[in-house]
Amino acid sequence: MTMRSTFVRGGAALGAAALALTAFTACGDDGGDGRADGRKGGNAGEPVDVTPAAAVRTATEKAEDFTSLEYRMSGEVPGEGSMEGTGAISMDPPAMQMTMTVDGASPDESGEMEIRLVDDAMYMNAGDEAAAGMDGKTWLKIGMSEGEAGGGENPLLEMKQADENPAEDAQMMNAADDLKKVGEEEIEGVRTTRYTGTVALDDLRAELKGLDAKTKKNRQEKIDEMAEQGVDEFTMDMWIDGEDHTKQFRMQAETKEGPLDTTLTFLSYNEPVTVQAPPASETADMDQMMQDMEDAEAGA
Repeated sequence: MTMRSTFVRGGAALGAAALALTAFTACGDDGGDGRADGRKGGNAGEPVDVTPAAAVRTATEKAEDFTSLEYRMSGEVPGEGSMEGTGAISMDPPAMQMTMTVDGASPDESGEMEIRLVDDAMYMNAGDEAAAGMDGKTWLKIGMSEGEAGGGENPLLEMKQADENPAEDAQMMNAADDLKKVGEEEIEGVRTTRYTGTVALDDLRAELKGLDAKTKKNRQEKIDEMAEQGVDEFTMDMWIDGEDHTKQFRMQAETKEGPLDTTLTFLSYNEPVTVQAPPASETADMDQMMQDMEDAEAGA
């Protein structure tokens, strides 16, 4: 496996992680028994019949006390292929661990990848195959300022956005004017109510005036990104349990590169997440590798 394929595969996995952050705070907890729309709580874990708009709004607003998330993901990402895996993310302090299997368009874009984000560095493990180009070391360390060394934008910046407001993307579902209740379904042994809605980019643009400057900037960037991908509208589905927590989240859209269809199932939230850096003896440092290359070129 070449260094490029390590970055390609890691980029696909990071794309999946970014999608996880899209729905990250949709299953947060307000820390109490009250509900954002004034409802009285029912039996724990049992869906409560409310309007679709109120149910979705409550789920997306209950994010302030959210500290961590464990999830399972599967789906199709345009330009990257199909993927499935599991992960855990901590908001404070920021940390992430994810194992992903990618089935891409070529062998270089396919295979298993483990990624860890801890102490302002990302560690990528592509297995023994990658060790051939890294002096037998299976892990590659990339610091926050080093991502462009792999040929592209810093892959950590998407993950660090979690420090800001990862709820913003999930809140886009509130712009749907056709929200409806699909029915009740059991997810991972939990009774949930499923809601669906279609969000048009024009509706998101119309909402920009009412946002604060920071949220407006982030939302505009997201709109521009989706428009560049050829997306006019997208569909979101939420499976919400009786405590107003999102148990599952699905996003679908048609892009210039093909369909986007990703489902995240939330396994736990607000549980401790511990991520450790790999042993130094098994890790190649991108910063040091680039410095060695510069020294070699200078010597030549």
